Parts: sequence; structure tokens; C-alpha cells
Amino acid sequence: MKSNQISSLFVAILLACVSSVQAQAPSQEAAADLSGPTWQLVKFQSSDDTTLTPDDKSKYIITFERDGRVSVRLDCNRGHGAWKSSGPNQLEFGPLALTRAMCAPGSLHDQIAKQWQFVRSYTMKDGYLFLALMADGGIYEFEPVSSEGREGASVKGTATYRERMALLSNAVFEATLEDVSKADAPAEMIGQARIEGPANPPIRFQITYDPSDIDPSHRYAVRARILVGGKPFFTTTSTTRF
Repeated sequence: MKSNQISSLFVAILLACVSSVQAQAPSQEAAADLSGPTWQLVKFQSSDDTTLTPDDKSKYIITFERDGRVSVRLDCNRGHGAWKSSGPNQLEFGPLALTRAMCAPGSLHDQIAKQWQFVRSYTMKDGYLFLALMADGGIYEFEPVSSEGREGASVKGTATYRERMALLSNAVFEATLEDVSKADAPAEMIGQARIEGPANPPIRFQITYDPSDIDPSHRYAVRARILVGGKPFFTTTSTTRF
């Protein structure tokens, strides 16, 4: 399957009821600082002046959502979690749910995953983002990904559910494109679409992704869910694969 073929697929999704946990919304100041751009890693500076740089900055990215959710790519793995800011320039991450692929030697994946919950503050300087670890453990420097760097392909689809009911005003629709090639490992998220206050079904969505993340020999699937008040209300019971 070629990457330009995946962008034109039309996906229909059926949803069913479940329950889950709500992320805590961060302060407006922190949301304004951090959400919007996707951040890619420039370097890590340790307290002993050791500097580590990624072999490819685009393999290490963070995207902050205003509702307290965060999605990441750490080299060969992708994941999501939560973030909060309880004061000026304060920042904390919750547990990170990651796929479990084994990255190549020299990867910064293991270090970042281990230090993820030790981040305690952030600063902004000249458009760059600096995340500081507790106890002077070091600083991660990130830069915003340019709009050119984020341009990619997309999957378009619609989602619906059987129940005859209208969605509440605080409903949120999410759809993810995932690599499901490995039967013995969690799916790897390739892209995500999020719609706040979606209209009643059918819900039309578009998931943007980087074509370079598509392997013609792999299998891909789309999953979807609807959250109400931050808690999943509907979710897919089966995936649409291609």
C-alpha cells in the first residue's frame, strides 16, 4: 500500500458505550504558552554540562492540548498522557501511555520516558521551549515545528452510533490512525483528529499524518471515541482496517 493511497480512504465507524478518566485543564496562561505548535526536541543539557542531541529532531515531538492532554512521539514509540500547570511556569506530566517498540541503539527514548514525570517547570525564550527537571536534573530544549514540516496527508471518514440520542454541548470527538501491524505489541498512533462540540452523527473527521510514518508493508486502523465531560461515552468496539 502506498502512502498516497491511504490519504483518500473513506472510513465509517460504529461506536458503543464505555467509561474512563478526565484530564485536568491547565491554567489559561500555560495553555496559551504551550498549546498550538507541535514542539520538537533540539537537545538535552544535563547539570554536568553534558549535551545530548537527537539524530532526528522530528522523532521527538510533544503536542499540548488546552484541555490538559498531551501526545508525544519518542523515537520509535508514540503515546499520550496528561499535563497540568498549578502556577506561573510550573509544569507536571502524568503517567505516559506509550507503545512498546524496541528503538535502535543510541535512542533517547528510554531516558525521556524515565524522566518524563520529573519535569517541574517550563520557560519560553525567543520562541523556544525549555522543560526543566526537578533537583537541577537537566533541561530539555524544544523548538516549534514549522508549518512546512507539519504538512502531510490525511484520512477522511465519518462516525456514527446506533442510539437515538443527541450529543451534549460538552461532547468531544476523537479519532486516531494507528499502526496495528504487530500482534504482540500495542498499536502505534500515527495521527489524531479532535472535534470539540461535534454535530450529531454522522460526524465527519479528517486525521492528518506525516506520510513518512507510513510503511507500505504495515497494516493500519482507525479508532474513534466520543467523550462527555472528559469521560469516554462512546468508543469503537471494532476497528476499520486498511
